[in-house]
Amino acid sequence: MATFWQDYRRFLLSPEWQKIRAKVFAKYGKRCNCCRAVGQIQVHHLSYSNWRNPNLNDVVPACYHCHAALKAEQTKTGLKGHALWAWHKQNCTRNRRR
Repeated sequence: MATFWQDYRRFLLSPEWQKIRAKVFAKYGKRCNCCRAVGQIQVHHLSYSNWRNPNLNDVVPACYHCHAALKAEQTKTGLKGHALWAWHKQNCTRNRRR
């Protein structure tokens, strides 16, 4: 029996996910929604409750650095989802450089 993370990783390789990524980039552009960096842009889920068919307000483009920082900040702050994203945008040191 597959775990959530195994299913999730498989989904990230699927054509369905590629369509969702394209919609996210069409909505926000292909740059980090926090620090505005370009290159190495990933799509970050703010909520996993509907991860196979997310609302476009629950996924945002994030550069590799901001995406990694979000994971560390979640552990540090206990915040999740939209609250964590808002906290990160407010406190992102990369954001101040752009």
